[in-house]
Amino acid sequence: MKVFKYLILCVCTAVLLNTSVTACAQENSDNHKIVTLTFYTDENTLFETIYCEGGCGITSHIPEKKGYRFLYWRYEKDGEMVIASRTDVFLEDTSFYACWEPAGIPADVVQNTKDSQKEIKQKQKMRAARIKAGIIRRKKPVISVKSAKNNAANIIIKASKFEKDGYEIRYSTSKSFKKAKTVTVESAKKKLSKKIKNLKKGKTYYIRVRAYKIFDPAAYEIAGEKETFYSKWSKVKKVTVSK
Repeated sequence: MKVFKYLILCVCTAVLLNTSVTACAQENSDNHKIVTLTFYTDENTLFETIYCEGGCGITSHIPEKKGYRFLYWRYEKDGEMVIASRTDVFLEDTSFYACWEPAGIPADVVQNTKDSQKEIKQKQKMRAARIKAGIIRRKKPVISVKSAKNNAANIIIKASKFEKDGYEIRYSTSKSFKKAKTVTVESAKKKLSKKIKNLKKGKTYYIRVRAYKIFDPAAYEIAGEKETFYSKWSKVKKVTVSK
């Protein structure tokens, strides 16, 4: 009885709004329209027909043609033939035509392709190595300094796990490192000891150290200039030279 009353209410509402039940039924039918997608290997040879409800994308199998390689499906859009994407949704009946290329590839093209692939791999290796070298920028050496005989100072760089090619040792009698001198030590050792000589007796020296890593594209058969990455400076240490 409740259902019957509900139906009467719907019909009355439709009449008041000047909307026909037939029109509503037609609108519902359009939302579930059957779309036909037809695929041809050439202009006249049917390959496959797909039916879907309410619009669909390309789900066709890949066709085969002796002596040729399948590339993609094309269809007519706004008077032009365009490439169909698997993300496209088709709401109307549409015909698709296969695009092919000869299966045989000339030897020089094959060689060029191999060379290109090799170059791509080399560049990928180079980028990975450069990123790895750049990690040093987030590191900081740890050092200790001791006064030594004969107007010298011993700098001990403690063991570190990160890769490097050497260290820069900078020292000065000024806290702000004005007129500082720099000594470069090429060494990939985890731990290093370096003696700085010819210091002035009784003077206090401020010392800091940073590591460096050189990246060379030539190592990967790729043209380019060398690039040097530096770590952060170590904490500043001071030492007073014995009189």
